[in-house]
Amino acid sequence: MRKSPVVPTRTQAWFCFVADQILGYAMVSGGSAALGVTNMNRTGIRHMPLPNFCKSLGFFCDHLAISVFFALFAFLLLAASSVLDVLRLSGDC
Repeated sequence: MRKSPVVPTRTQAWFCFVADQILGYAMVSGGSAALGVTNMNRTGIRHMPLPNFCKSLGFFCDHLAISVFFALFAFLLLAASSVLDVLRLSGDC
């Protein structure tokens, strides 16, 4: 068991690599959308009479900021997984 590879076949390694890429781009897309909404809620909209929502909804805005952090952290983990997949596909591991 100790000497068996984590990803047994090359096809499965390619599948993991493609899946990591798709999920990584989805995480970046979702995180950037949440970041835009969070920033708009914190600053308000200058050219419209919408107020700063985070003054009255501070708890909600804090949770949004935490979710953006975790989205970026998950993206970093997916990027690390992609690097490991590439190493496996190149035959260095």
